[in-house]
Amino acid sequence: MANNEMKADLSRLRSYIHQGKIRKIKHLLNNQPKRLNYFLEQQFDACAYATKFKQEKALRLLHSNGFPIDGYPHTHSVTALIIAIRRNDLAFVRTLVELGCDVNCSVRSYTIIPLIEAYQIYKNKHENLFLFETAKEIFRYLLQSGASPNVYNTHHMRLVHLTAIDGEFIFLQLLLNYGAHVNVVTAIHRKNLLHLVCDQAVEQPTESLFEILRTLIQFGCDINHRDDCFETPLMCTLHHGGNLTLAYELIIEGTRLDLKNNFGNTYLTRAVHYALYDHARMALYAGAPCRAWQCSFPYINRNYQQQQTTNETSLMDAIVDYERFIGELEFYLLKPRRLKDITRLIIRKNLPYPLSKSTVLLDKFLPFSLIQYLMFTEMKTMLKLEF
Repeated sequence: MANNEMKADLSRLRSYIHQGKIRKIKHLLNNQPKRLNYFLEQQFDACAYATKFKQEKALRLLHSNGFPIDGYPHTHSVTALIIAIRRNDLAFVRTLVELGCDVNCSVRSYTIIPLIEAYQIYKNKHENLFLFETAKEIFRYLLQSGASPNVYNTHHMRLVHLTAIDGEFIFLQLLLNYGAHVNVVTAIHRKNLLHLVCDQAVEQPTESLFEILRTLIQFGCDINHRDDCFETPLMCTLHHGGNLTLAYELIIEGTRLDLKNNFGNTYLTRAVHYALYDHARMALYAGAPCRAWQCSFPYINRNYQQQQTTNETSLMDAIVDYERFIGELEFYLLKPRRLKDITRLIIRKNLPYPLSKSTVLLDKFLPFSLIQYLMFTEMKTMLKLEF
């Protein structure tokens, strides 16, 4: 009989919360520890229920009476914060955080996370400009309130990777500002943030992309990281017809030019393979290692090459193109570099990258013109490059 009465009281509480009847909620809960314990044992998430119906006064009252603001662990119900985020209700999100809501509290075994939920809501609100801006403010407010920027979704994609792939660089910048790890790599293809941004910039180059590229470099993103194909971000600049500006930004920052991908190609040999000769000239000027008869595919068996018919394959065409290119540049390769050019390359190799950051420390000791010389500022005019 007593149990039936408790069930009836729980039903009344639901109704009172829905209707916002504060006095009746107080009457039901005041000096009734057994009744309150029953509600808690039944894992009734009164705070989430109040949030669902936008009952802020009821929410505050229920929280003061001992109902957990973050719901119950090991349940499938979503928390009050998730409900407010999905409703795109910034005012209610602020109320919940003020009451002590955990902005990192995940639901359903880490499958629903407040910050990722806010980002997904933002992605789905493009049709309404007001909701679009509100979702952005919720995302920023969660970060300000202590939300971890290093969260990842059920596919093990970190939020920084999602924002980079989606081209949402305002969000990526926010995450970096609030301490997101800059050198994390994707579970598939093992790409870092520079790889992802370079892929975007090659397809659709914009000034904002170059800005985020420079930001990532300044935050210490590894410019020599190699993905599962052993390609560096610099090699990504050769995709889709290449992007010379992007390559220039990475080269002046000190990215290594001697690294090879899984086919044994360096940035220089790939540039020749794709007939991107401005990229190749820039690599040579920056000190890329080169041999007169270096094959762009060194693993090719010479017996296999001799067995080819007169109809050369595209692979053989690439090798022939490379050797012709090297022949045209013999005058450059055989002529000894000037001493100061050799010195510049040695200094660049010994400075920590990114070079734009490390050269700041040299301002007090070296003339500005010498620092500019270390950063290849004359390379554009010397090679007559047009970006």
